Amino acid sequence: SKTGNQMYIRNSDPMTWYDAQTYCRTYHTDLASSRNATEDSILVGIVNGWTWFGLFRDTWKWVDQMNFSTISWMPGKPDNALGNENCGYVNNSLAGDAQCSVIMPFFCYS
Repeated sequence: SKTGNQMYIRNSDPMTWYDAQTYCRTYHTDLASSRNATEDSILVGIVNGWTWFGLFRDTWKWVDQMNFSTISWMPGKPDNALGNENCGYVNNSLAGDAQCSVIMPFFCYS
Protein backbone atom coordinates (compact mmCIF):
# COMPACT_ATOMS: atom_id res chain seq x y z
CA SER A 1 0.00 0.00 0.00
CA LYS A 2 1.21 3.49 -0.76
CA THR A 3 0.96 6.75 1.13
CA GLY A 4 2.57 9.72 -0.55
CA ASN A 5 5.97 8.47 -1.70
CA GLN A 6 6.11 5.71 0.91
CA MET A 7 5.07 2.13 0.23
CA TYR A 8 4.56 -0.41 2.98
CA ILE A 9 5.94 -3.89 2.39
CA ARG A 10 4.66 -6.68 4.63
CA ASN A 11 7.05 -9.43 5.59
CA SER A 12 5.11 -12.43 6.88
CA ASP A 13 8.30 -14.27 7.94
CA PRO A 14 8.18 -13.57 11.70
CA MET A 15 11.27 -12.06 13.32
CA THR A 16 12.24 -10.33 16.53
CA TRP A 17 11.85 -6.54 16.50
CA TYR A 18 15.61 -5.97 16.11
CA ASP A 19 15.93 -8.59 13.36
CA ALA A 20 12.95 -7.01 11.60
CA GLN A 21 14.55 -3.57 11.86
CA THR A 22 17.84 -4.92 10.50
CA TYR A 23 16.01 -6.66 7.65
CA CYS A 24 14.09 -3.50 6.74
CA ARG A 25 17.19 -1.33 6.87
CA THR A 26 19.14 -3.84 4.75
CA TYR A 27 16.57 -4.55 2.05
CA HIS A 28 14.26 -1.53 2.17
CA THR A 29 14.39 1.67 4.25
CA ASP A 30 13.26 1.03 7.83
CA LEU A 31 10.45 -0.44 9.88
CA ALA A 32 7.21 1.31 9.01
CA SER A 33 5.77 4.04 11.21
CA SER A 34 2.48 5.91 11.30
CA ARG A 35 3.16 9.63 11.40
CA ASN A 36 -0.21 11.09 10.51
CA ALA A 37 -3.89 10.24 10.14
CA THR A 38 -3.47 9.22 6.48
CA GLU A 39 -0.73 6.71 7.26
CA ASP A 40 -2.67 5.53 10.29
CA SER A 41 -5.76 4.73 8.22
CA ILE A 42 -3.67 2.88 5.62
CA LEU A 43 -1.86 0.82 8.24
CA VAL A 44 -5.09 0.01 10.07
CA GLY A 45 -6.44 -1.32 6.79
CA ILE A 46 -3.49 -3.60 6.04
CA VAL A 47 -2.51 -4.94 9.47
CA ASN A 48 -3.76 -8.44 10.13
CA GLY A 49 -2.83 -9.64 13.62
CA TRP A 50 0.15 -8.74 15.79
CA THR A 51 2.63 -6.85 13.62
CA TRP A 52 5.89 -5.12 14.49
CA PHE A 53 6.24 -1.47 13.58
CA GLY A 54 9.05 1.01 14.06
CA LEU A 55 7.95 1.89 17.57
CA PHE A 56 10.27 1.68 20.58
CA ARG A 57 10.38 2.90 24.16
CA ASP A 58 12.40 6.07 24.48
CA THR A 59 9.39 8.00 25.62
CA TRP A 60 7.81 5.93 22.81
CA LYS A 61 9.09 7.27 19.52
CA TRP A 62 9.13 5.98 15.98
CA VAL A 63 12.49 4.78 14.67
CA ASP A 64 12.80 8.01 12.67
CA GLN A 65 12.61 9.94 16.01
CA MET A 66 9.10 11.30 15.34
CA ASN A 67 6.93 11.36 18.45
CA PHE A 68 4.32 8.63 18.73
CA SER A 69 0.90 10.21 18.63
CA THR A 70 -1.27 8.85 15.84
CA ILE A 71 -2.29 5.34 16.92
CA SER A 72 -4.14 4.75 20.18
CA TRP A 73 -2.79 2.32 22.76
CA MET A 74 -4.67 -0.84 23.68
CA PRO A 75 -6.46 -0.55 27.04
CA GLY A 76 -3.86 -0.74 29.82
CA LYS A 77 -0.92 -0.37 27.42
CA PRO A 78 1.91 0.39 27.52
CA ASP A 79 2.32 -1.57 30.74
CA ASN A 80 5.85 -2.98 30.54
CA ALA A 81 4.32 -6.05 32.19
CA LEU A 82 7.38 -8.26 31.78
CA GLY A 83 9.84 -5.54 32.74
CA ASN A 84 11.49 -5.10 29.36
CA GLU A 85 8.67 -4.49 26.90
CA ASN A 86 10.54 -1.91 24.85
CA CYS A 87 9.19 -2.58 21.35
CA GLY A 88 5.86 -1.65 19.84
CA TYR A 89 3.41 -3.61 17.74
CA VAL A 90 -0.02 -2.95 16.27
CA ASN A 91 -3.04 -5.26 16.36
CA ASN A 92 -6.66 -4.38 15.52
CA SER A 93 -5.63 -0.73 14.92
CA LEU A 94 -4.24 -0.32 18.46
CA ALA A 95 -0.65 -0.24 19.70
CA GLY A 96 0.84 -2.42 22.40
CA ASP A 97 4.23 -2.98 24.00
CA ALA A 98 6.04 -6.31 23.97
CA GLN A 99 9.44 -7.82 24.57
CA CYS A 100 11.61 -7.19 21.53
CA SER A 101 12.51 -10.90 21.42
CA VAL A 102 8.94 -11.89 20.49
CA ILE A 103 8.69 -12.94 16.87
CA MET A 104 5.94 -11.57 14.65
CA PRO A 105 5.47 -10.34 11.08
CA PHE A 106 6.34 -6.73 10.29
CA PHE A 107 6.03 -3.89 7.79
CA CYS A 108 8.91 -2.05 6.16
CA TYR A 109 8.94 1.17 4.21
CA SER A 110 10.09 0.53 0.66
